[in-house]
Amino acid sequence: MLAPAVPPPDLEHGAFSDEPPWLVVPGTLSWQRRVPALRAMTRKSLPELTRARRVPPGPRVLKVAWQLGRAALPGMVARRRHRPVDRGDLAARVRKAAEHLGPAYIKLGQIISSGEGIFPAELVAEFRKLRDQVPAERWEVVRQVVEDDLGRPLEQVFASFDRQCLAAASIAQVHAATLLDGTPVVVKVQRPTVARNVTQDLRVMAWLAPFLIGRIPVAALANPPALVEVFAETISEELDFRIEAQNMLDVARS
Repeated sequence: MLAPAVPPPDLEHGAFSDEPPWLVVPGTLSWQRRVPALRAMTRKSLPELTRARRVPPGPRVLKVAWQLGRAALPGMVARRRHRPVDRGDLAARVRKAAEHLGPAYIKLGQIISSGEGIFPAELVAEFRKLRDQVPAERWEVVRQVVEDDLGRPLEQVFASFDRQCLAAASIAQVHAATLLDGTPVVVKVQRPTVARNVTQDLRVMAWLAPFLIGRIPVAALANPPALVEVFAETISEELDFRIEAQNMLDVARS
């Protein structure tokens, strides 16, 4: 008879993996000490990012208004003429607009895509397409981001670093690598302009959200202002990988 497998030590802290060596040892993670302050700082910034503004928040709003306006126009015309609105077509137009507008809007679409039963079925179905891989950053950009964060050349940290990413999403992409001591790792690299763009786009979303109520049927059902507030908290925390890692620990523990 085979001896029973010994569960990995990290299962004591949460459901992370069925096999070693991917171990989590709380207390040895130096970044954890700063998480409460980082989380408090992030939440403190949210009211300013999402407050309603009378004046459009910068030139970015023009591009957003143009893309969303083009997407919504057929539905608005149909309503004015008292014709039925093709929700499938409208949802497809909104999804394409999100792709053009970039990471923050793609991320928002991904959140909506998980809201089956909450958001209109047509919108959920279209936004599921935003879960797939998005175009990755060029290798030169990835290398620069990693070296800037580590403060040293790649070769001083890694024995190997795959140029082809394993996956790319709205905020970051991940690459397989090997440390100098032979330890295999996965490196998550944030897109260099995401933080700045997300801040700008949250202000734009907060300004636009009240105008969408009653003008686009699917947006009215989704309660845009409330959605922006929840989204702002979610994406702001995801921009700091330390907070995101602690959230993963908290979820696993629960």
